[in-house]
Amino acid sequence: MKKVKRGLSDSIVVLILVVVAVTLTLTVSLLGFTLFKSYGSQSYVYVKGVPTLSENGGVLVLNLTLESMGTTTIRVESISVGNLVNTTTFVLPAGSTTALHVEFQGQGTSVLNSTLVKVTITTSSQLEPVIYTYAQVQG
Repeated sequence: MKKVKRGLSDSIVVLILVVVAVTLTLTVSLLGFTLFKSYGSQSYVYVKGVPTLSENGGVLVLNLTLESMGTTTIRVESISVGNLVNTTTFVLPAGSTTALHVEFQGQGTSVLNSTLVKVTITTSSQLEPVIYTYAQVQG
């Protein structure tokens, strides 16, 4: 007497594998597009050109140009040079280029002894909340 094999036919197995593969592909792509969409809509700021630092009547003056890339407005919440901090809030509209003239009060003329000074810019951007750059000291 012959034994009868019972099970799924090859075509049914292939059909099940194709359905599982398509389901996984759609799930992964949906998850990826959902995550990357939120990053794509974020704005970021970058420094355009070389910032300059000079002294004008005992006040340090930082001139820099910031470019806002993206679709939302970004706030510059503080800018620091050495141990001096300016907390004046500047608003950068989406897709704009803005020249800033930032003044620092206090005893900060010691930063003028070098040719380059580190500048720290704190923004409201979620992608890059802190920007580090260097300003060229002008005599």
